Amino acid sequence: MVKRFYEGNLANGKTDDVGDYFAADFVDHDPPGPLPPGIPGVVAVVEMMQRAMPQRTTTVHDLLEDGDRVAIRFTLHGEQTGPFPGRPEKRGPMEIDVIALLRVANGKIVERWGQARVR
Repeated sequence: MVKRFYEGNLANGKTDDVGDYFAADFVDHDPPGPLPPGIPGVVAVVEMMQRAMPQRTTTVHDLLEDGDRVAIRFTLHGEQTGPFPGRPEKRGPMEIDVIALLRVANGKIVERWGQARVR
């Protein structure tokens, strides 16, 4: 489920089924800027990525599960064509390396802690 979201929705800009992956009271402990809480915040991140890198791919390097915790390390690859927080608006290659720890309950992501590096 976690891999499906990051390789599918996040990579393709799909937001119509975010509620299938995230709980309504989802908490992002390390959001990339000020975002609304819950599912609207997840939608805002996907839309932000779509504006910054409309054509992108996701490479999942590691995916580990232990009880209700899932750790994922992935890279988004693409061409920056729009604004992205903390990065000058320019055209050119862009990669975002992410490590996230997620807590899952009842088949949905309820919490996220993470770090990202943009290059």
